[in-house]
Amino acid sequence: MATPLVAIVGQTASGKSDLAMRLAQKFDGEIICADSQTIRRGLNIGTAKPLAADRKLIPHHLLDIIGPYARFTVAEFQRLANKAIEDISERAKLPILVGGTGLYIDSVLFAYNFENKTADKNPRAGTLILGIDIDKEVLAGRIANRIDSILEQGFIDEVRGVIKKYGYPPTSFDAIGYKIVMSCMDSNGEVDQEAVRSSMNTADRQYAKRQKTWFKRNNDIVWVQSSEQAQNIVSNFLRKFDTIDK
Repeated sequence: MATPLVAIVGQTASGKSDLAMRLAQKFDGEIICADSQTIRRGLNIGTAKPLAADRKLIPHHLLDIIGPYARFTVAEFQRLANKAIEDISERAKLPILVGGTGLYIDSVLFAYNFENKTADKNPRAGTLILGIDIDKEVLAGRIANRIDSILEQGFIDEVRGVIKKYGYPPTSFDAIGYKIVMSCMDSNGEVDQEAVRSSMNTADRQYAKRQKTWFKRNNDIVWVQSSEQAQNIVSNFLRKFDTIDK
């Protein structure tokens, strides 16, 4: 019998990490982060990386595995994610794949073959894919609130620290919030915080729109509106397996 895997997808600021934590605590799971920026060391505040307290409570995989400007391919993510899924399953824990980088998620769920440029039509056997269904205006408010929180936590100082330690990034660097701060920084290192706030809000809302388009193409996603609904669905899903007794 296939081993279970729960995937959680959705737009930026929709609450994926919170839901993953709830499910991991209830169903004895471990979290595999599918995010193209939280894999990078030193990019913490601006990527809304899971807090140290959460990482201490629940094991998180594929965080801080490369330098902030290092090149990292989807194929590399797929290999490491599959390895983490196997390791977690062998210890009779529930692997929970969570993130908003659609290509990362799909490379695992649909077994992308990067050499032959093929993918499976159906998702990995034993997989439940949950999507967070959130109202557009509610999401807009959450994006704005998260940007405020990021700035209050010292995001601009974090960017200054990254530049001091690693220099300026190559043109291929795609961490949008960090690029925005750098673009708003003058020769003395001073930053127009309101310009950053406005630009990040626009960029995050555009990104959320692209994410929604990507995930809505997947008819295998079960869309949920609350953690209680998600927990019920996962509980019913896990009844089919005897490797995790819940």
